Formats: sequence, C-alpha cells, structure tokens
Amino acid sequence: MNIILSILILGAIILIHELGHFLMAKVCGIGVVEFSLGMGPRLFSVEMGETRYSIKAFPFGGSCAMLGEDEEADEESAFGNKSVWARIAVVAGGPVFNFILAFFLAMILVGVSGGYTLSCKGGRSFTRRCDYPCQWPFHPFLPGFYNLCVYSSGKGA
Repeated sequence: MNIILSILILGAIILIHELGHFLMAKVCGIGVVEFSLGMGPRLFSVEMGETRYSIKAFPFGGSCAMLGEDEEADEESAFGNKSVWARIAVVAGGPVFNFILAFFLAMILVGVSGGYTLSCKGGRSFTRRCDYPCQWPFHPFLPGFYNLCVYSSGKGA
C-alpha cells in the first residue's frame, strides 16, 4: 500500500511540474506536441487539437514535448522561434509550479496540525490550542482551519 501511495504522490508532483511547462507554453504561443504522464509505451492517449495527451506504462516521469524543442522547425509556434523571455518562462514554469504546490501543501499541513508545544529553559512549556475559525486569507478555500488562539503554560519537560 505504501508503494502505491508513493507512486501516486510522485505522479501528482510530476503532473504539477509538467503542467507548469504546458501552461506556460500555451500562454507563450508555443505548440505542444505531446503532454504525457509516465515513460515507456503508451497505455492511453487522446489527441485534442494539436496536442496528444498520454498516460504511459511506467509512472516515473513525464514530458511536455514542444514543437521545435529538439529539432529545427519553421513554424511560428516552434520553441526555438520564440523570444528568449518566452523560452525562459516555459523552462521555469515547471519549477515555479513545484514551489506553488509546496506552498499550498505547507499551508494545509500547518492548518491541519492544529497546535504545538514549545519547551523552554527551566522546564516550562507553552501549548498552542486552537478554538475558533481562523481569519487568514485562505479561509474560504480551506474551511475548518484554525488560527492562533489560546496559550496555556505549565510545568513540562
């Protein structure tokens, strides 16, 4: 079960990364030949517009193959025929989406954890307990999260 969960999480991270490249390519007017999740032979694929969307046999990796990425192409929508800033945006799109994913996962983990205990010198500890809904900006999207509420101090290790 842990292996399957690990593969699904890795697949989600790869999907977000490749989605960053894909969306930036579309925004910059670069033709995307194939958007695939996985490597090896295709298990499933569908073609919509100029792009083939594929799921491949081995769930380790993915790709966003763009027109003119590996070879010279005369089309205006080829990767090599776009401005340097457009190419930089497409290449940076994957890592930027990874940072965005990490930010939202951190917000979810902090919100779900609900509290913590801070041990100080002298054997005192302070515990944060959350009792009321938070007021932070993402509250409408993540209901049930709680904000800093009550600190109680006591003798602790």
